[in-house]
Amino acid sequence: MAGIKKTLKEKCFDFYLRIPVVCDFLIVGISIIAWCYFSKCFNIEIDTTDNKLGEVSSEIGTVVIAIAGFILTITVTFKNTIHTEKQENNNDLFYNSNFYSVTIKFLKNCVKLLLFLFLVIYIARLLHPISDDVLFYINFSALLFSVLVFLRFLLVLKII
Repeated sequence: MAGIKKTLKEKCFDFYLRIPVVCDFLIVGISIIAWCYFSKCFNIEIDTTDNKLGEVSSEIGTVVIAIAGFILTITVTFKNTIHTEKQENNNDLFYNSNFYSVTIKFLKNCVKLLLFLFLVIYIARLLHPISDDVLFYINFSALLFSVLVFLRFLLVLKII
């Protein structure tokens, strides 16, 4: 019996969902390299006046913790809607499948990564005498990571 052939898009999504953190690090790393290259080519400079990078860190940290709370709320909602009786409607098919536990684990890992980003941002703010360039790259990386985690979360919700 021949298996179902997957499109390139589906293969990419499967690969991304198998090792998401590694893929996120690759995407962020490539983005940082691209930023360094284009900022030198076009003479783009970071505005370090009036502690703007510290303010941006605070805002990114707030957004990261809000996204983590949203994902955690969805995860708790999934866990609280389990019915012990097996019924045959579409929702119960999801809750009784193996995919349910994988989804919950996946969403928990999203929250853990976002909380880690939150800690990195605020530890960097506590150590603010660090270079403005370093603080910029921490902000840039945290913003990209949070966007990737949220997009991955939306992808999983779409699959469900």
